[in-house]
Formats: sequence, structure tokens, C-alpha cells
Amino acid sequence: MEWCGNSPEQKAAIRACKAALTGEVEAETARGKFIAFVRKKDILMQDGDTPSPLGKLTPTHV
Repeated sequence: MEWCGNSPEQKAAIRACKAALTGEVEAETARGKFIAFVRKKDILMQDGDTPSPLGKLTPTHV
């Protein structure tokens, strides 16, 4: 929720995650919305990647 921005994908991801926490939707549904958001914003880390020391992430497509 601390990610800067106000995109429709971000709003959908937040709503879906909150709904999953209360049992209103399946966790996999929320995960799908979250993955769509992070892919669109290019902030998805691949398995095995580690953040840089200063907390800045390098895009996965570099």
C-alpha cells in the first residue's frame, strides 16, 4: 500500500488483497491482481533475485 501511484491496477490489487484477507475472494484471485499490477509497473522480482543494497530494484527486463 506504500507504493507511490494511484493506477487502476494498483487500486484493484489493493482491493483484491484486502478482500482475500477477509475471505471475500480466493487468495489466487488476489494474487492474480497483484501480479498484474507489479508486471505493469515493472517491479516484479524473479525467483532468486535480491534487492540492491540501497533498496532500489533493477527492472527484470534489463
